[in-house]
Amino acid sequence: MSAPRITFTLSAVAGLLCSTSVEAQVNSAIGATEQQRQQRELEDTLKRSKRNAQGSGNQLEVAPELFAGELDDVGPQEILTARRRVKWINFDTDTQFFYTSNSGLAEDEDDTTMFVNTVSLSAGPEVIDTKWGELRPRIGYRHQFFNYALAGSSAAPGVTDFDSQALFGYVGLTTANQWQYLASMEYQRLLDHTPTFSSYKEFYRDWVPRFSVSKTIARSETRYFTLNYQAAYHFSESPRDLTDINIQDRVEQVFTASYTHGINPKLVAQPFYRLIHNHYGNQSDRDDLTHSFGALLLYSINDMFSLRTFCAWDARESDLPFIADYRKFDIGAALHFGYKF
Repeated sequence: MSAPRITFTLSAVAGLLCSTSVEAQVNSAIGATEQQRQQRELEDTLKRSKRNAQGSGNQLEVAPELFAGELDDVGPQEILTARRRVKWINFDTDTQFFYTSNSGLAEDEDDTTMFVNTVSLSAGPEVIDTKWGELRPRIGYRHQFFNYALAGSSAAPGVTDFDSQALFGYVGLTTANQWQYLASMEYQRLLDHTPTFSSYKEFYRDWVPRFSVSKTIARSETRYFTLNYQAAYHFSESPRDLTDINIQDRVEQVFTASYTHGINPKLVAQPFYRLIHNHYGNQSDRDDLTHSFGALLLYSINDMFSLRTFCAWDARESDLPFIADYRKFDIGAALHFGYKF
């Protein structure tokens, strides 16, 4: 009778170890991809500061006087500046290298470095003028490569390199009084390299409908506060989970407050605070709160290339005792290339 009990015990231990490894992989990968999404949203507000300074569309300018009193005879003369050529396609690449103090999002921290490369192609009109405001619809595809420990320490146990593939579409509306509304849908799948680096095997996927509303409080065209609230639901599947493949289903609410400061036409700074609430209905109604403080600095080299540095400190608290309450600090730099045609 002892042999069956030993066999069962070994199987249970093996299953527990496998489940722990899968959980570490899924949690760290979800955290890394969400961090990238949040950084993209903040970067969009940085770029808006530069666009506001440059202006866009057709504009009427009063021509200067060629001699004193000229305008008294003929009246003000207006110059019509030409509208820029409409560009529908955006191609973007982004390369980041940064240090993270907690790669596994665990209480026992394992620091390492991360190398994240992004390639994105999207299509849509830059602006559609409507009676409600400026409309910005867009659809696209994004591929990201996440690589750990290119320098320094190894990543936490169970954390491995992976790729992210995403199809996305959104419609944004900016009103005359600086309210911004955004409705989007994204399908994402995460793949690791098993059993070899050239292999791809899916370990997580989700559909995410998301709605957000923002209010800009401007001090000038290049200096403003932004308050943003967004709500989303993650319809998830974790194919390798031994208990419930939908265990990562969750309601996500995010509040972000940021200040964008255009230092000069090329340099923009942005400190921010973010509060994230996640509710997991399939995990005993688990609730997590994550506080994030950080800053971004963007330098525009030219119309296509930009450099940015960033840092952030995160603290998560969960109401379930067996879920890690972690702390994490990230700091790094990135090079972005964007081309419109």
